[in-house]
Amino acid sequence: MKSIHRFAAFFCATFVVAPLAASATPITVPAGLDADDQYRLVFVTSTTRDATSSNIADYNAFVTAAANSVPELAALGTTWKAIGSTPSVAARDNTGTNPGISLGVPIYTLQNTIIATSNADLWDGLLLNPIDYDQTGSFDYFASFVYTGSTTAGLPRNSLELGNTIDVRSGLGSAFFSDQNWIAYDRIQKDYLEPFYALSDVLTVPEPSAMVLACLASVGLAVPTLRRRRNR
Repeated sequence: MKSIHRFAAFFCATFVVAPLAASATPITVPAGLDADDQYRLVFVTSTTRDATSSNIADYNAFVTAAANSVPELAALGTTWKAIGSTPSVAARDNTGTNPGISLGVPIYTLQNTIIATSNADLWDGLLLNPIDYDQTGSFDYFASFVYTGSTTAGLPRNSLELGNTIDVRSGLGSAFFSDQNWIAYDRIQKDYLEPFYALSDVLTVPEPSAMVLACLASVGLAVPTLRRRRNR
């Protein structure tokens, strides 16, 4: 029994406890949530592109490529959408966050900071925290401008949408702000290269794996044995 307990402790510490204790970057399951809780993840891309296309699929493909370049995000198997509006598609519809259609779920950055508790909270003009971490979970020092083409309500920003044909410019947000400037900060010539915001589909906190449960059980078996020895 002594050798079994030692093996269990070593196995848990090496393969389960150690990775959980390490500083994970990016964080893909926010702290404080329970199994089966739902949430979404958001980041600002470290990569850049122009805003000349009027096809929202081009921007969705761009942010998806940024997400899938990180193994932890690729492993989620989720769909990523750009938080941006073209003349024909609103950001809130592209991302499935229209508060008139669904309540939504909490949204977190990749460093465990919550930016909105619901769809309505996302589009009320004020975030709880800025979206200032990129797809690797690193603070993005260069995301002073972020292409959005959107209003604070998640609608196309008149004449400043992504790929609009009326103005040579497109609407910008800034990842440094949590007020309305996060999405409607300024405007810039749309052939410049800037980052985009990316939002995941709805994710669900997984149940504890069999490996973790087995380790916890073995530790639980070891504790009474240690207590009996101390009491001799």
